[in-house]
Amino acid sequence: SWLLPLSDEPMSHNIRYFSYLVLFFFFFFQAEDGIRDAQESRGLGDVYKRQILVMSLCAIYMGFIYNEALSLSLDLFGGSRFGSDFKDPNFGHSTPYPMGVDPAWRHSANNIQFTNSLKMKMSVILGVSQMTVGILLKLINNVFFKKWLEVIVESIPEIIFMTFTFGYMCVLIFRKWSIQYLPFPPDCFGSGCVVSVDETGSLITQKAAPPMIITTMIKMFNLENVPPEDVMYAGQNSFQRFLVIAAVLVLPILLLGKPLYLKRKADQAQAQYSSVMSKEDNAAVEMDGYGVMPDPLPEEVGEVQEHDKFEFGEVFTHQAIHTIEFALGCVSNTASYLRLWALSLAHSQLSEVFYEYILSGYNLYLFGYYPGIAGGTAVLVCSYFAFFMATVGILMGMESLSAFLHALRLQWVEFQSKFYDAQGVAFAPLTLEGLDAGFRED
Repeated sequence: SWLLPLSDEPMSHNIRYFSYLVLFFFFFFQAEDGIRDAQESRGLGDVYKRQILVMSLCAIYMGFIYNEALSLSLDLFGGSRFGSDFKDPNFGHSTPYPMGVDPAWRHSANNIQFTNSLKMKMSVILGVSQMTVGILLKLINNVFFKKWLEVIVESIPEIIFMTFTFGYMCVLIFRKWSIQYLPFPPDCFGSGCVVSVDETGSLITQKAAPPMIITTMIKMFNLENVPPEDVMYAGQNSFQRFLVIAAVLVLPILLLGKPLYLKRKADQAQAQYSSVMSKEDNAAVEMDGYGVMPDPLPEEVGEVQEHDKFEFGEVFTHQAIHTIEFALGCVSNTASYLRLWALSLAHSQLSEVFYEYILSGYNLYLFGYYPGIAGGTAVLVCSYFAFFMATVGILMGMESLSAFLHALRLQWVEFQSKFYDAQGVAFAPLTLEGLDAGFRED
């Protein structure tokens, strides 16, 4: 449950709104302490309240990451690093903003384009990180229960496939963020960069350009070379081929490793059982009917005798389903985490609409009046009431519930499917025949 607030935080990022939610939490907690018996157990209700508190704190943290409160940009860490001209990013300095998004982006014409790209990448990074933790939990469980076969043929191949594909994509995202392409782009990192000569006879090296991560991944899976200007480190094309080949080679291990090993063990046990039974039959014939009690059978031989014959097709079908679900799930589950990006965008736009059209009011003219600040003090008092109700009811209530439900879905499906097998007690429906049989036994 500790990952649920982390998967919820990118959805709702406003410092002021969720500061209200933190205050409401402490008020509710104190009010409950006054009406409940201190000796009673709080149960799951206490867990949910603390979870709401952590979600609120994470949302406030994301508000500082986006440097945004009430849909307004903040300059808590100094002015913009883009200088006095917000429209042209080429006038920027060489140092990034100390924390979060530069406040100049809030007034930029391509603000939505920039924030969309940022939120999409953050959602993918969070999703891949959470699913990788789930695979590691499966590995830890297998080691704890000494299931060494599953460790070798399942957990290790799954970790290799996830980290060599989508984990590598997250590494490319961080690498792209670490390269400063503006205002002075660095020299090309690839080996096939074009070198030209200017009028003075000086060599001009081709400059690097920010690549599209999705295009780089497509070329990687197609075993194609990335253009020299899009290369982000030396030897990238060769390393990407190695990652793809290794990721593909572990899939047959994941598919065939467990069924073939179990079939081999079953064949060995069956052969041992047949050998023991053959020797007993021969001994009984030689004694002319005066046989003796045979020695106890070995454990593996007894298992073959007691249980049905090993069904390779059934085990292979089960493993094939698991392999297909895991390989396709790595793609579909990663895409499913993009819901964080969509919900974050919706929350940001709603916050901006409420501020611009209700509290500020300069963009709305109704019945000869401007609402909010533009309409004067009397109109501002009424507008603030509507703004406060919209904030509490929609941004704090409906948006928080929506974010919680989506995060809970990611927790149950995308995360827990990586390690939870549901190998518990089989479900037995309640029937009258079963009750009657139980009464007769009693």
